[in-house]
Amino acid sequence: MSFRKMFAGLLALLGALLLVACHSAKSNPSQTADYQKLTVGKSDNRIHLVYQDDKVTKVKSTTTELYSAIHANSADAAKQLMEQKGASKYDGIKGVEHKIDYKDDRLVETVMVDCNKVDLNANAAILGLVAPNNAKVNHISFQQSDQSIKSQGYTVIKDGQYQELN
Repeated sequence: MSFRKMFAGLLALLGALLLVACHSAKSNPSQTADYQKLTVGKSDNRIHLVYQDDKVTKVKSTTTELYSAIHANSADAAKQLMEQKGASKYDGIKGVEHKIDYKDDRLVETVMVDCNKVDLNANAAILGLVAPNNAKVNHISFQQSDQSIKSQGYTVIKDGQYQELN
């Protein structure tokens, strides 16, 4: 899987999250949902959502790519490739944390979005968010996100039972 496909997957995930304008006023405790899409010998994509009622409050996307899958033979080569492909696009966005760890044979990219801090409207294009009829974005719907993530081939993970990338 190429870097382009990796970012396209992340953007597709975020872009597929349909946004709604209102949410329930009742106050339920936060809940979480975890998903994984493993491509044996290539990549491990994980999504962690924190939500309250139908409102997603945090999104964490962790993508692990083997260097061989992105045609890099070292951490330095992978870093250069990631820089060329625009890995710094998240830099400086309030409410978004982005980091890439370069290991011996793989990279681990983590993108965390705090939906209560990020300006979803101002950063919609970078985050890949799409609102119906270009409406103002107030929050991300958990129900619609869950359906979208599953439709992209992700598996729901219970009790931290992730498969490992070898």
